[in-house]
Amino acid sequence: MKLKVWKFAGEPIKVLIMSRNIKKSNQYITDCLNNCLNQYSQGDERRLEPLNKTIELDNSDQDVVKEAKLLGKRNLFSQYKSACFFYNDEYYFIYVGAEETNYDQDAKNGLNEEEITPGWTVLVISELEVKIKSSVQPLEIYNELAVSNRDPDYYKREDCEKIRKYFEDWYIYKINSGSILLQDLDISRISLAYFLKYNSVNNLSFEQNTIDNFSRIAYEGNPSIPFENILDSYISFSWKYSFLDIYQCLEKLFMIPNTLDLYNKLYKNISSDQSFVKFMTEVESSLGWKPNEETAFKNLFKVIKHKLSNFPNTQNEFNLVKNKIISDYSKNTTDTRAIYSLRNNIVHCRSKNVELEVSDWDSIISFCLLFTYLIYAEYGEHLRNDSDT
Repeated sequence: MKLKVWKFAGEPIKVLIMSRNIKKSNQYITDCLNNCLNQYSQGDERRLEPLNKTIELDNSDQDVVKEAKLLGKRNLFSQYKSACFFYNDEYYFIYVGAEETNYDQDAKNGLNEEEITPGWTVLVISELEVKIKSSVQPLEIYNELAVSNRDPDYYKREDCEKIRKYFEDWYIYKINSGSILLQDLDISRISLAYFLKYNSVNNLSFEQNTIDNFSRIAYEGNPSIPFENILDSYISFSWKYSFLDIYQCLEKLFMIPNTLDLYNKLYKNISSDQSFVKFMTEVESSLGWKPNEETAFKNLFKVIKHKLSNFPNTQNEFNLVKNKIISDYSKNTTDTRAIYSLRNNIVHCRSKNVELEVSDWDSIISFCLLFTYLIYAEYGEHLRNDSDT
């Protein structure tokens, strides 16, 4: 073990880490290959001889395996996952899963695809426990790695490329040093940026204006935004749950306006180290106070209403669907009343189903994304703990 200095959100942090065991990391790959070979048989008497070689690593590759630090990971679909590593003063994003290239050249930069070296191959497959593809046949592995390979001890670089194709696809990207993605490093935010730039996964076929609002949050959004909810909304297979994930981002702020007003009255004119986040937590836990949800929603909306004029397309598209959301709709029906009504119709069993077209859902989600972006820009500075500053 040793003390290593690395950077997180631009600040040097000392972290006690253990160097990985190269032999153990390599062994994971060998075990996966041999487990696949064990599935082969032609009668009880025929078995394939196990593989016992490891991937050859030069000094640079060995250093990657031993020293790269896993900062975070999250599961996406089935075997698909994403992760972030820190190595040699650089940050790297890994995506494990099928990639359909997104050719949108207007996407804002933040990630640059990197060459996959033997060192990264051993590190990623072992550390993230990447699985062998279900379509791979045991004989294919045996013929390429046992019969055709003559080196008695190691798999060379070209063999490493063969081995990698047996496992679920994965890709590595270096995060630009000046990118906003490194501001309060968040694996969900980086994953969202990846999908928007490199991967054409768009399960709900969002319209371009909605994708633009996802991109605005990914590349310009305040670090306090719950990016896990935003990512889940983007990769969702359900319009209802995509909407609810965005709604949860807004719901998290319902206490803010009234509590912030009280906080300012108490502490504005005195010197105090009481952070707003701690104060809000105390109010909630000690007093058990909860705001009226619909009223709190209206108060949030008042804060950013004047800024919506800068985004006429999103506002106008939402105005066209409000009458479909709420049964007692009138010209005086507020935006928040419509959104709150839709949320209640989804989560409460007694409520009636709301019939919406795909384009309607798209407009609603786009509006809620914009709402989220604007309100967190307004309150984000109040949501940081003392340890964040």
